[in-house]
Order: sequence, then structure tokens, then C-alpha cells
Amino acid sequence: MLITGASGFVGANLAHGFFKLGYDIHLFVRPSSDLWRIRKIKNKLKIHTVDLLDNRAMKEAVKKINPEVVFHCAAYGAHTDSQKDQQLMMNTNFFGTVNLLEACMSTDFKCFINTGSSSEYGEVAVPMAESRLLKPNNFYGVTKAAATMYCGYVARKCKKPIITLRLFSPYGYLDSKDRLIPKLIIDFLAHREKIDLYSASAVRDYIFIDDVVRAYKKAVSKGRELSGRIFNIGSGAQFSVKDVVGQISKIFDRYPEITYGGGRFKQHEPKVWISDISAAKKYLEWSPKYDFSTGITKTIKWFKSNSDNYDR
Repeated sequence: MLITGASGFVGANLAHGFFKLGYDIHLFVRPSSDLWRIRKIKNKLKIHTVDLLDNRAMKEAVKKINPEVVFHCAAYGAHTDSQKDQQLMMNTNFFGTVNLLEACMSTDFKCFINTGSSSEYGEVAVPMAESRLLKPNNFYGVTKAAATMYCGYVARKCKKPIITLRLFSPYGYLDSKDRLIPKLIIDFLAHREKIDLYSASAVRDYIFIDDVVRAYKKAVSKGRELSGRIFNIGSGAQFSVKDVVGQISKIFDRYPEITYGGGRFKQHEPKVWISDISAAKKYLEWSPKYDFSTGITKTIKWFKSNSDNYDR
């Protein structure tokens, strides 16, 4: 198995999850990658320092590994505050995907799973279905949509087992501390009496990371059967920032002062952000196992035991 982007949140959880299943796991990482998320298993994985934009090195590494399964999670631009370089966004998200798929074409892989994003849809007023016309409203969404379409094109043209899992808003273990749920949990663990957030009404469809990993497991077993398909991986429900604060406050049984509007909006916030997961239920035979309350509770428990990861 080959995983790109394994130093990131989703990729690292996939590395941990599939390592437990006994897979022989290879990772593509950049020289600058911080591997703290996989440090407990790092010595048991095969790590390759490969730039997705280095065609020659990529082809040589893929040929040597000859992976049966590829999880493509490498991406740039999801963190809007710190990842703003549009050229790097296009290079990583689109051209990196093109190069990786081209390198894999000389192998007989059984399943290539591209990691998509709900940002590809843009703003819609109803639950987002895979059949909708994509109208991304930021550059990150544009690059991810381009990569998804390219993967579908290659799957159809070359009859290769390529699937895109279009993730909504994963949360859970090993998440980045600058995202809403980890930030709030860290603030609550630090007993902060006042927390400032940018909006009470911004909504997302949150999906617990264990459910995300289960979706990849399902997709691996159905690679050839579902080649060229795109599947939303979300909960099918949306929660506002205020809802998230309420849920975390309830679990901690603590209610600090929450203020809103302390910072500028990072982007225009739609009123609806819900996944239509009917296709994943029907064809992947996947549906979320954890409701929001259970997922948040498990996340808080993990953070309590691993808060030292975030004292960095």
C-alpha cells in the first residue's frame, strides 16, 4: 500500500488504521514533512522522500514499490490561513495527482483512491449530491475539482480502478490544532474562561475520522466494481459553530464565555453544508457508525491523553 500525504490528518489516520490490519505500508513525504502524527509507528513503515512534482523520482519509486492499493491524500490549501500560494495549490492538488496517476499506470494496482473535498461543490441550498454541477467558490475547491475530474477521466479512458472519496469535514484523533473542534477542546482543557470565535452560524457536515477510515476500507474491496465513481463521505447532517460549542460544553460540563466576530471571515459562509450520502450507502455499503455526540466524546478522550502532541 502507498499513501501520499501521510503526515496530514487523514493520511496519518489511514496509515495507523491499515497498519493495524497488517498492510505493508509505504509513504511518500516531502523533506519538510513533520511526521509527529505517525511517530509511534514510523519505524515500522517504509518512508520515501518524494516530491509529487518530480516525475522521474516518482516513477522510479512507484515502480520499485509496485503498490496494489494507493491512497492519495496529499493536498495543499485546505488551511486557508496558512496555505495561500495558488501556484503551489495547483501544482500539488492537480499536477501532483496527474503525476502520481501517470506513475501508477505502469503497475497493476487494484485500487487507487483519490481524496476529494466538499469544497468542490461550492455554495448550494440543498444537500450536495455527486451528480451536481461543481461550482467551487475558492481556488482550493477549483484545484480539487480538477483533480477529481482527471481521476474520473483516467478511470474511464484506461479502465483503471480509480475511486474518489469526497470528504466533508473530518474530525478526530491527530487533527490540526487550528481547526475548530481541536481548538475548542484544547481551550477547554486549558480551562480558558473566554474563547473568541469568528462566527456562531457557520455550518459544516462533520464526519468522525473512524468512519472516514471505514469508508476507505470499503472502497478498497470494491475498486474494480466501482471504478470511476465519486462518493460523498459525510454524516448527512450539519452543525453550526454554536452547536459544536454546545456539544463540547455539555461533555466538559463547563460553560466559558464565548464571543463571536473577533476575526474577519475567512471566506463567505453558506447556510447549507450537508452531504447526500445515499450513493455511499447503496454502492459502498457504508454509512456513518458514530453520531456527532459519540464522535466528539471519543475525540475529547483522545485529546486528554495526547495533549502533549499540541504543546509544540
